[in-house]
Amino acid sequence: MDLKDLQAIADLTVERLGRAHVPPIRLKNTLRGRAGKDFISIPLWVIHYPYPLEFVIYYVVHEVCHYFYGFRHDRAFKAGETKTLSLWGLKPIYARAYIKKLIGDNGNIVYDKKTIQNGM
Repeated sequence: MDLKDLQAIADLTVERLGRAHVPPIRLKNTLRGRAGKDFISIPLWVIHYPYPLEFVIYYVVHEVCHYFYGFRHDRAFKAGETKTLSLWGLKPIYARAYIKKLIGDNGNIVYDKKTIQNGM
């Protein structure tokens, strides 16, 4: 997984949403991502083990949603994010602002924060 892959996820997300464009993705050595008007930053740790591909997709989609839906984690944002993740076959289970689990199309848990935190 590299910058080209992250940009491809962002570009496909925008295409699936029927939007015109998304700013370029940047990989940064930081704790949190950010969606600005000229770029979207994704932390380096997101692309490293033990995070599954579905989590990487979620993280890029989350930042793309901030670009389109605003910077708050309110109900409207979560509704837009949930709709957008469904385009990838993913359903979020939230713990306040962020997800604690992702469910795949087949109903299986594809990401569980608790499992990752406990070392798989």
